[in-house]
Amino acid sequence: SLHDARPICMAADGLVLGALVDAEQDELDQSAALRRDWGLPAEAVGPSPGWAGGIRVRGGALDPWALAVSAAQDARAAGAQLFGQAPVRAHEDSDRGNVLVVPQGRVVADLVLLCGDHQLAGAWPWLGDKLVPVRHQHRHHAAGALDGPRSAQFGYLSATPAGAGVILGGCRWATPHLETGEDAAERVRLVVDEKIAALWGPRVAGLSPEPTARWSRVATHSCDGLPLVGPLPGRPTVVACLGFNGRPHTHLGPAVDAVVEGILDGRPSALPRLMRPDRFVG
Repeated sequence: SLHDARPICMAADGLVLGALVDAEQDELDQSAALRRDWGLPAEAVGPSPGWAGGIRVRGGALDPWALAVSAAQDARAAGAQLFGQAPVRAHEDSDRGNVLVVPQGRVVADLVLLCGDHQLAGAWPWLGDKLVPVRHQHRHHAAGALDGPRSAQFGYLSATPAGAGVILGGCRWATPHLETGEDAAERVRLVVDEKIAALWGPRVAGLSPEPTARWSRVATHSCDGLPLVGPLPGRPTVVACLGFNGRPHTHLGPAVDAVVEGILDGRPSALPRLMRPDRFVG
C-alpha cells in the first residue's frame, strides 16, 4: 500500500497552479490578482520547460487515509462508538427519530450527518439528481522530482510528491463523458493512462519510464460543482457534508466548522448560502 508510511500532511504550503499554454496563464494571472485583492498569497511562477507559467498559492497535500485513521482514533478517545461496514440501505421517519436500515439491522438516531458518497441517494432519493459518481485515474512512479504538489488544466491534471516518487493523475477529458457516471473503481482506461503519461512525462524531471502502479478512484461530484453543506430541505435532523467534487479537503475546515456550529448553536453563520442544500429549492 502507498499509504503505509505516509504522514497526514504530505507537503508544505505551496500548491502550484500551472499553465500549459498562454491562454491558461492569462486566467491564472486574473485569479492571482483577485487573490491579492483579498489579501491571500499568490506568487507568480515563471515559464519553464513544458510550462507557460503558473502561480503558487497557499496549499499542500493531505493523505485522506491517514487523516481518517487519525480522526477515528480521536473520536474513540472522546467516547464515540464507531461501526464499520454498515452502509445505510434506507431511511425511515419515526416518532423516535431517524431510523437507518443497515445490514446489521436498524439504528435509531436523533441526528444524521451525511458524509458519504453518491450511493446515499438510495436512502435519501432527494440527493439522486444532485450527486454523481466520477472516476479519477492515477499512476505512481518510483522516481520523479517535484518541488511540491501541482495542478494544471484547472484541476484536470494533478501531480503530488509521494515519499519516494510521485503520483500523477488527471485527463478525464480523454473520454467523451469525462468519466462522469462511472462507479467502477477497479477499471483503468488505457486512453486516460496514455494521456497522463504524455502530459506529465516532459514536465516531471527524472520521471521513471514505467509506473509502479495504476489505479482509479470514484469521487462524488455535485451537479453544480459546489458541495452540499447543511440540513436537507425539510429535514433539520439530516445534515449533509458531501459532494466536494473529489476535493473534500479544499473546503474541509470551513465546512466542518459550519456543521459543528449549526449542530451545537443552531446558527451556522460561517456557511455560505451557495453551499446550502436548500439552494436547489424554490
